[in-house]
Amino acid sequence: MPSQATEKALAVSGGCLASYLVFYSAYDKSTKSLNFSLLTKIFSFRDFDYSMKQINKVTGLGSLTLAGLALFPSKLSEGCQGDLLKIAMMIGATHAVKSSYLYYGFNPRKMLAGQGKRVAFEVPALILGLLGFGLMATDAFPKARDLNPCAPAALAPAAYAGLLFSLLHFYFIETPTGLPQDLPCRPYAYTAVATGALALRSFGFVNLAKYLSTSVGIPAA
Repeated sequence: MPSQATEKALAVSGGCLASYLVFYSAYDKSTKSLNFSLLTKIFSFRDFDYSMKQINKVTGLGSLTLAGLALFPSKLSEGCQGDLLKIAMMIGATHAVKSSYLYYGFNPRKMLAGQGKRVAFEVPALILGLLGFGLMATDAFPKARDLNPCAPAALAPAAYAGLLFSLLHFYFIETPTGLPQDLPCRPYAYTAVATGALALRSFGFVNLAKYLSTSVGIPAA
């Protein structure tokens, strides 16, 4: 039987993914309103590539949001931060695998050449995504399970660095030119950004800069 913490984490994760289906996937950019026929289009799989890419966006945003929730002390994450982070990494892994197939056909050369989404900073975005996932999955996750959710600074600093890199990955992989005004996201996508920003703020940007300076090799200001 799953523990109460695991059950809570699963409930939060399910609610998070469901909210993206309702408020992100069903959002019609042309009318700027919800259009639930878009969900029918996605789950009919009549256009397999379209359906898979839309579902992949939900897993990517869901993973990022859940990672932010896991690293931000709140009623939602209280007592289940480690489980939330584990689920976020599992969803993130499926997002990475699907993206590798959908945009690159599992071809490393296409990845290195930035020939998938063809955005201005595609290769740096892929590197940031790999760094973000790696830092959270290999360093933060095993250390986060039994930590006090009321003491975010006690969590592995690498988790926050990984979250920052993941947010930057999202920004650059979705922005054709790299300029903020060209970010073509549906409004609900900013939930992931806001959640991540709150988590980073809870840790402290100075603390994060110090960690990056000493452990990752990025000079602090």
